[in-house]
Amino acid sequence: MTRRRQLRLALFVGLILAATIGAESMGEPSTYNSWSGGLWRSGRHQISREKPAVSCIDDESLLLVGGVTWEGNVNDVWRLDITTQKWSQIYAFGALPKLNAAGMARVGDGKLFLFGGMHLGFFGDASNNIYTIDIKSDSYPTWHHVVVADHHEEGSVGAEPAPRYRHAMVTTSNDTFAILFGISPSSLFDDVWEFTVSTKMWRQLWPPPGNEGAPEQRPTKRYNPCCHVVPKSNSILCFGGTSQSGDSNELWSFDLSNNTWRLLNATGPIPSARRLAQCSIFQNKLFVYSGFSTSLGPVEDDRIHAFNMDTERWIGNHSRISNLT
Repeated sequence: MTRRRQLRLALFVGLILAATIGAESMGEPSTYNSWSGGLWRSGRHQISREKPAVSCIDDESLLLVGGVTWEGNVNDVWRLDITTQKWSQIYAFGALPKLNAAGMARVGDGKLFLFGGMHLGFFGDASNNIYTIDIKSDSYPTWHHVVVADHHEEGSVGAEPAPRYRHAMVTTSNDTFAILFGISPSSLFDDVWEFTVSTKMWRQLWPPPGNEGAPEQRPTKRYNPCCHVVPKSNSILCFGGTSQSGDSNELWSFDLSNNTWRLLNATGPIPSARRLAQCSIFQNKLFVYSGFSTSLGPVEDDRIHAFNMDTERWIGNHSRISNLT
């Protein structure tokens, strides 16, 4: 896959996730502007739902699941072919609840996992269930509820994460995914959990179980950050999000080797504070684009911001990928 195709696929995912409610027609999930000038522009494209779960299936396509419309939550499944830019609906079997603001990640050779979400419209209760589906190899794609292994003694800390939505979810290996941050009707979160698919077990990475007050260097509780795994450094980068004090433009790194946080005191033209930004990693750079601001609504720039992980410096914002790679 070419360099431009890799980044283009990442931008497709981000721009779908960043889309707001638009056209009311449910004939297909989205209509978009065309690819122009080396980037997929985040202008006035429309989408017929808000807060779907989106993840890449492979190098050629991505999956969109559920979300909320003016009529309430939906649980339909759509596949986008990025070559033809055509949507096709997948009629999946099994019982998937109607959720929005859930997280989804691909683990292994194409199996997709969905965690958490909100049950009822815009202000519902939260979930901490896991569902999985195999789109690539299953002739009749079917949702399965994953029953988490009960491997902790009664009363022990860290059996599984609390119900939540608007969290970050990332793939950390061929057998694991992690969730970070999030919100529920009664709580705001700063914890980090990792789920192992083969054992069906959760492991709390942060804060250390039984030591919630340790290390001072830690991000505040927040929701709607953008997070991405950095395989080269075995870490997770997280940008922005909303805490009790408002939107943030902080950039944090979580080290998966020792389960510690580090605030990156980056220099250069830092993106404005925002939530629901989308991020992708390519050629040791973190690309950040789109998002929302508490005071402004959708952020007013449609440009891509790039962070150089070698120099820990923001290197500018541009409307062309070629200017950043």
